[in-house]
Amino acid sequence: MKLVRPLAPLLLAIVGLLSGCSGLDYDTRVRTTPYKPEAYAQVRAWAVRVAFENGGGANRNDVVLREDLYYYLRDNKSIRIDQNGDGSIQISVDQAARGDRYSIVTVRLVDAKGDVLCRMSVQDMTADGLTARKFTQYLADHIVKEINGQGEPR
Repeated sequence: MKLVRPLAPLLLAIVGLLSGCSGLDYDTRVRTTPYKPEAYAQVRAWAVRVAFENGGGANRNDVVLREDLYYYLRDNKSIRIDQNGDGSIQISVDQAARGDRYSIVTVRLVDAKGDVLCRMSVQDMTADGLTARKFTQYLADHIVKEINGQGEPR
């Protein structure tokens, strides 16, 4: 009986998959629900705000994420950010992980009338959690894609 070495091709396939995936920086899950994406073009400037749920106050994680997102969108993504913008990017940290990491964040894009144009839920699925900086960058990238009409297919 001839000895077949089925493990060698399997191991090569696994190594190939792992090396191909090594370029992936993030393991996250994003769910986007656009309601009025055609209205993004009417927003001249965006404000970055903390969304208050049930009249509660902002906690430290919300404020830190708001500040980081504000400056990252303005400085790195060339999004017109203004404290008195006619649209707002409302964020809430729904679940914070240990340390300076976020686990689940909800983002609402809202127009001047208060109508929700889009709702995003971003969940960090990495084993150790993304740093706050990496999570903010990832979140900003998805916000920019949505605003520019390059988000997930509808």
